Amino acid sequence: MISIAICDDESYMLNDLKENIELYMNKNNLLYNIELFDKAETLLYNHELFDIIFLDIQMEGINGMQAAKKLRSYDNDCFIIFVTVLKEFVYDAFEVDAINYLLKPLSNEKLSKTMDRIIIKLDSNEKNYITIQKGHSYWRLKMADILYCEVIKRKIYIHLKKEIIDYYETIDSLERSLPINFFRCHRSYIINLQAVYSYENGNVVMENGDMIPVSRLRQQEFSEAMLENMKNRRR
Repeated sequence: MISIAICDDESYMLNDLKENIELYMNKNNLLYNIELFDKAETLLYNHELFDIIFLDIQMEGINGMQAAKKLRSYDNDCFIIFVTVLKEFVYDAFEVDAINYLLKPLSNEKLSKTMDRIIIKLDSNEKNYITIQKGHSYWRLKMADILYCEVIKRKIYIHLKKEIIDYYETIDSLERSLPINFFRCHRSYIINLQAVYSYENGNVVMENGDMIPVSRLRQQEFSEAMLENMKNRRR
């Protein structure tokens, strides 16, 4: 599932761009979710992590370039595409590592070529991400940002380096979707072995200082998993 945001203060442009992106995604049989924002402030206050963000530059309040810089300050590595009538900001786009700068009126050919580049990059990076569904939204999380996951009642809490995201899922299902550097150390916890700082008295200490219990039945398997992880990281 590819999550896309479009931010433009002109409603006709929002809808026109949405239609063109939908045509491209449907033509290429891609699963997607598109959310529309009529001002940058709303986009920035939204906590969903988008794969692709289309930004108009000239908007009231926070403009598109300012919004892009803010997103990058959050270590957000989404693909940013500026869609604007302003040619003079093209060099500023390099500062925020925008993948393209499209001028209005929008060329469908240029949009398709830009999307082609992005889809290729997303496909090559797919193994580094996990997609979860939170309500009606889809979140794409970077594996390296996950410290550990815990289940409380029917909710999963994913502890990232900078935030905690909760959603409804079973821990068994989550475990099956994670790569080998994640280890189920307890019936209620899955840890990222690459984020382990130390092991003390039956508890794993994570990078952020949180202590996670390792069940007695899994302590030997945990030691073996840590050794295997260290070997893989040296390769």
